Amino acid sequence: MERVRTGYFAEMVDLSEAQIDSDQRRARVTLIKPGWSANGRYYSREVLGKAAPMFEGTKAYFDHPSRSEQRDRPERSVRDLAGWYEGVKQEADGRITADLNIISPEAWPIVEAAVSRNPSLAGLSINALGSTRKGEAEGRSGYLVEDIAKANSTDIVTTPAAGGKFERLLNADTDGFTRDLLEVMPLDELKETLRETRPDLFDSLKREWKTTRDSEAIQEVRAEADAANQRLVALTEEYRTTKDALAEALDTIVELRKEQTVDRLLSEAKLPEEVRKDLRGKLLAAGSAGAMQEVIDTALATLAAVRLPVRVHGAGRTASPQMVVEGTPREHPITRVFGISEAAVEAETFDAFLEARTQK
Repeated sequence: MERVRTGYFAEMVDLSEAQIDSDQRRARVTLIKPGWSANGRYYSREVLGKAAPMFEGTKAYFDHPSRSEQRDRPERSVRDLAGWYEGVKQEADGRITADLNIISPEAWPIVEAAVSRNPSLAGLSINALGSTRKGEAEGRSGYLVEDIAKANSTDIVTTPAAGGKFERLLNADTDGFTRDLLEVMPLDELKETLRETRPDLFDSLKREWKTTRDSEAIQEVRAEADAANQRLVALTEEYRTTKDALAEALDTIVELRKEQTVDRLLSEAKLPEEVRKDLRGKLLAAGSAGAMQEVIDTALATLAAVRLPVRVHGAGRTASPQMVVEGTPREHPITRVFGISEAAVEAETFDAFLEARTQK
């Protein structure tokens, strides 16, 4: 598709169809018609209908502004002011009409003469901004008006050629862009226009844009880093709190499991009640599974030493008295109760003993 371009529009219409009210110095005039203009642009009814409200309240000046006037005084001088437009509407045939109210004593005779006696004496020419693209309409090729973005004024001009001359003058300004153009020109088109007309300015702006983007990116990264650090601090504090609570809970669990283990050991060992009560405190104070086993072995050995010998009857000579201890002397009660290996019984710490028990 052909590239869309934004620029000035100036379309001349004569005053031959105007209706004047001399007492009020007012004329009902046509501002612009649909179809192909004398400057080779096509205006559809839809585009004009959409743009009609923009002309309400706009001013009428003597002639279009020059390039220097557009640059130095875009608001125009009050000395050039001829009147204003109101009652703007789109007619059934698609054209835009309005009431031109004349306030300048010098302007009214010119308008009145152009309407009643000499249409070529003067006419009206819109001063607007919009976008166009190349295309075809009604069997003809040329520039199709996509939209009218801004209606600056509709001025009283002397010749039909004035319209085309005005827009060529402003659109050919390669020394800079007018404020109006900057207001309505899309960014992509502005970049492309700068690239074509002012490559030096485009390169300078491109470097500034890159610096700005880089600065913004650095600021974003810093902001993200600060946020991440804050989250890390919060998580670290939460981790410490959770770790302390977990450690406390684990310590409680270990103590409970140790008490449970001691109670099971004592319940499995066939020892007198008084001995079990005495051994419970010693077993709980033991720092490892091996130390617990030593307490049990010592208790069993002590009990065995005070037991009476038992004579065993059988063939041959009478056997020597032997100490009878319930259970297998070499079998550790911890091994018997929990069914774990001798290596686990000799574990250095109670935690390792529990771990061995859990893995079994």
